[in-house]
Amino acid sequence: MGDKGMNMREKWIDNAKGIAILLVIIGHVSGGLTGIMKFNWVYGVHLVMFFVLSGYTFKKRSFTAEYVNGKFLRLMKPYFYTCIAILVTDMFNVCVILGDGSIATISGVIALDLVRSFFASGSITTFGNIELGTRIGAIWFLPAMFFALIMFQMLLNYINDDRKLGLSVTVIALLGYITARFIWFPFSIQSGMMALFFIWIGYELKKYSVLQKIKGYHYAIAQIIFLFGIHYGFCMVDFATANVNDIFLSPIVGLSGCLLIYLISKLNVNGRILAYIGQISLSILCVHLYALEVMGWYFEQILVKSEFEGDARIWLLIMLEIVFAVGIAIIITYVKNVWNRYSEFLKGKVYNLSGYVEDNRSIDITNGILIILILIGDFAIDGRLRMIIYSCHIIAFVLLSGYLYGINSLQLIKKLVRFFLIPYGVLVLCFVITNYKIWNSSFLIKTAMKYLVGNSFSGNLSTGDSVGPIWFVLMLILVHLIYMAITQWIETPLLKTALILVIWGIGIVLGKIGCWLPWSADVAFYCLIFFHIGYLCKRYDVLNMVSTIHGLYFLLVPVWAYMIYTSGMELAIRNYGHYGLTILGATAGTLMIYMLAAYIGDNLLFVRAILRLAGKNAMIVLIIHTLYDEKIADFVSKRFDVDHVPSMICRITIQLVVAIGIGGILVIIKKFSNRKILKC
Repeated sequence: MGDKGMNMREKWIDNAKGIAILLVIIGHVSGGLTGIMKFNWVYGVHLVMFFVLSGYTFKKRSFTAEYVNGKFLRLMKPYFYTCIAILVTDMFNVCVILGDGSIATISGVIALDLVRSFFASGSITTFGNIELGTRIGAIWFLPAMFFALIMFQMLLNYINDDRKLGLSVTVIALLGYITARFIWFPFSIQSGMMALFFIWIGYELKKYSVLQKIKGYHYAIAQIIFLFGIHYGFCMVDFATANVNDIFLSPIVGLSGCLLIYLISKLNVNGRILAYIGQISLSILCVHLYALEVMGWYFEQILVKSEFEGDARIWLLIMLEIVFAVGIAIIITYVKNVWNRYSEFLKGKVYNLSGYVEDNRSIDITNGILIILILIGDFAIDGRLRMIIYSCHIIAFVLLSGYLYGINSLQLIKKLVRFFLIPYGVLVLCFVITNYKIWNSSFLIKTAMKYLVGNSFSGNLSTGDSVGPIWFVLMLILVHLIYMAITQWIETPLLKTALILVIWGIGIVLGKIGCWLPWSADVAFYCLIFFHIGYLCKRYDVLNMVSTIHGLYFLLVPVWAYMIYTSGMELAIRNYGHYGLTILGATAGTLMIYMLAAYIGDNLLFVRAILRLAGKNAMIVLIIHTLYDEKIADFVSKRFDVDHVPSMICRITIQLVVAIGIGGILVIIKKFSNRKILKC
């Protein structure tokens, strides 16, 4: 009997979710309907129902990092995948519909989609003194739900008294409503604060078995209140902007509507279709929100061909949206189930493609991401994407080098020679051999001076041609050596940090006055602090913390995004932005990329294999890019417009494939030579 009661309860909950998600779709696309069929009222009930149901099914758990991680993966993973799908489709739409596949345009689309996904705002585009000019759309619901559930679990763990709990929830909800009138927080936090009230209502309904005590006249009263609210415009709870038409009446009207949905759900308790829609409501929501952002043009083409007008046209659109969202969600659910069934088998197979052991896997993947960002950054990309990339890509290499820093001086010097100086010498040799047709004393002297000085760009002291993107490798060698010297001379951590800050300041001054030194030594002075931060990250196990505590995402992203929007940084031209802010922002950006790398390493098998290979062979990629990018561009230009995205993709792919191939050959040669030595 108990099992039967449980099944009945679960069925009505699924039915209620099914009704709520259908109302969400109808509310978003029914604008323009006239007369009695206007659906404006759904905004007062559909999300209220979701939050009440979340509270009704809520379980008190220990408030731990594992709990937060679980909720993060449950709600934010679909958010990120939906954002990626929107980004990819936006690029496709710009190329196909607008016919503009230029690198500048597509990179602008990428930058805009990245920024709005960082802030996760449904409607509002202003954050303090930052104006984004764009918003993420209806998918704000997922981060808002995350914060609402986390806050409620925290309250349950620290407040045992029901009255104090209710008072705390109400105060937080009111604070969300009030603060939203003055400033909007990232991640739709105030929306989540408002939702907290309805989650608490649902929790109390379950705790005191209120629904089991509902009588027929309660439904009649709810219907009267609901119709009253619709008629007088009180049926509106706008979570996207944390606003309500009336702070007292609108929640009551919304809850009355929820009670009527509960009645319908109970009456249809044996229905399968509505229950299944409810079971996959999260997938349906993500697909629908995706469709709202990027599928409008395609639906419009169908509507134009249908020749329907007026309300009939809108009803057709509603049907299209529902069929698309439900259909694609069913496919996603099926694919996900198949993937879960075979993923363990595939992990072993794809893992072997990379050919490397697990040590420093996430760092290899991070290096792979960073080297690709360096390649992209050298194209004529949109300024906003350039700011995002340049905010931390070189700094990330420095910070990770600090993380891998070892105390043994002799081993460090051997490492610098093996991994940096010898490859740099190979680059110089390849450059000379490639230009054998113009050999003369002048060329050889000029080449020798160019690569000995190792300029990024010319300054007052260090003049001459740039060595290209590989300049930062020379700078990185100096950072290692300077840090090694400081570590040898000073043992007190506080004094060491103070000296590093002084050298950092000297680097800023030298850059400002144009005293750009050989091997970009002035930049090395500036970057020393990031190397030290990397060393501290190793000491305090920060990278492991970042990869395992997913909630840190919400602390890192605002810092990084704010730095990008208000400051920016480009080391090669000594643009250090707002000095303290760039330290925080670039560090946050590096940790974000590492967090992404850790996720890729655990979940995206084929991407992991490719990025690890790119990361392991990053120096070879950089050499090929520095020496032969122009020649590769000439080759690719015979097939594609040099200013368009296909050309960029081909050039990057060729450089990666060649570098990985050379790296593979070197590994084989090394193994073969080691075997010969062992035999001898």
